[in-house]
Amino acid sequence: MNWRLSPPELAAVLADCRAPVLIAGGRVAAVARELVAHAPARPRLVVVGDQSPQGYDAWLASHSPADPGVRGAASDVVVQMYTSGTTGRPKGVLTTHRNLAAAAETSPRWQFDETSVSLTPLPMFHIGGIGWAFVGLWNGATTILVRGFDPAGVLDLLERRRVTNAVFVPTMLQMLTAIPAEGERDFSALRSIAYGASPITTVVLKAALRTFRCSLFGIYGLTETTGAITQLDPGDHDPDGPREHLLRSVGRPIRGWSCGSPTR
Repeated sequence: MNWRLSPPELAAVLADCRAPVLIAGGRVAAVARELVAHAPARPRLVVVGDQSPQGYDAWLASHSPADPGVRGAASDVVVQMYTSGTTGRPKGVLTTHRNLAAAAETSPRWQFDETSVSLTPLPMFHIGGIGWAFVGLWNGATTILVRGFDPAGVLDLLERRRVTNAVFVPTMLQMLTAIPAEGERDFSALRSIAYGASPITTVVLKAALRTFRCSLFGIYGLTETTGAITQLDPGDHDPDGPREHLLRSVGRPIRGWSCGSPTR
C-alpha cells in the first residue's frame, strides 16, 4: 500500500481490495491497527517485529518452509497495485503473471542479465519500483532497494556496489547531478539508466550524460500497462546534434505495442 496516503485514503483502498491479511512494519503498526479496526472485512493484521504469537515471525514459523509447488495460470492476478489517484480516487489495477512476464521480457533492452547489479530508489507501491525490482529478480540479478532517497548516499552506492542498471525519476537525476564532484568518481560499471514518470528537461539530460556516461533510456508507461510502453533509445539522446529535439520525446512504442492498442 502507498504509505504516503492519508489514513482515510488507505482505509478506502483496504475496503476496495478486501484483503484477508495486512502485513505492516513496526513504524506504521499504529496506523495499521486503526485501519483493521474499521475495515469492513476485518483483515488479519501481522506486524513485522512483533514478537507476540500474532507477530510476523510466529506467523512465518507456523508454516512449512517447503515450497508447495503450486503453479499459477498466466491469467492469475499476482499483484493488485493502486494508481496514484491524480484525477480521482486510486484505482486497483489487476496485474497478472502474463503482464509481469511481458514486462520482464523487455529487460534485455535495458542491458539486464544475471550479472546485473540493479538499483531502485523508487517505492514498491509504484510500478516503476516494483517493476524494476521484478526485472532484476527475473534475470537472477542482485537488486539493491533504497528506502529513502539521499542523493549523496545513492552516488556512493552506485560507485561502491558497482551498480550496472538503475532507474530514477527526473527530479532524482537533477539532484544527483547537482552534487559537486569530490574527486573522480568511478561509475564505469553502469550500463544503463532508465528514467521516467514525469517530464525531464534537456539541461538535466545533458548533465546525466556527462555525469554517468552510460546509456540513457527514456521510458513512458502506466500502472495499467505494467510499466514501459514507449522508449527513447540511447541513440536518440543527441544533446548537441541535429536531433536534440528528440530529448523532449517519449520515444517509440516498444515491440508488441501499437499506438493506443496493446497487443501483448
